[in-house]
Amino acid sequence: MATKASASMRVYRLAVVILLVIWLRSLLNYWGQLCTGLAQCHLSDRIRKSTLF
Repeated sequence: MATKASASMRVYRLAVVILLVIWLRSLLNYWGQLCTGLAQCHLSDRIRKSTLF
């Protein structure tokens, strides 16, 4: 962050950084849950198919 910027500009930039971090964290959390769900579906499907034969 610029040291010569006004106080309001520094607060604005900090707020933008915080919002971006929150957005990124929620996006990664969503992708993690999605990948976990898909992995569970594939694993249960493979177990089901392997026990049929």
